[in-house]
Amino acid sequence: VDLSVPMVRQNQVSGTVSILRVGAAEHTAMSGVIVELNSAAGVKRKLTDAMGRFIFGEIPAGDYTVNVWPGSLSELQSVEPESLSVSVAAEESVTGLKFTITERQREIEITTEGE
Repeated sequence: VDLSVPMVRQNQVSGTVSILRVGAAEHTAMSGVIVELNSAAGVKRKLTDAMGRFIFGEIPAGDYTVNVWPGSLSELQSVEPESLSVSVAAEESVTGLKFTITERQREIEITTEGE
């Protein structure tokens, strides 16, 4: 009797979120960022881990838009790209998606009164 179970690949979408801080030369992983996976069926959300990684596993084949949830960013941060469109075929994984958060310097104008 053959009791082996065929291995079925699960569809998944994965990638990383990093940040390029003002004055920094290198990107660093960004943990705790909410990444959204949008489809006609609705929205799924995941938090990035300590290495900035996110994985949406066991998703149906189809077309998706992936983005960093704007509420994860401060008013001085922006993300590139704003979103990515991916098509996931049956038993396929889309990996290596990359989002980069950049920071803008806050501009402060100092004025003096009475001059």
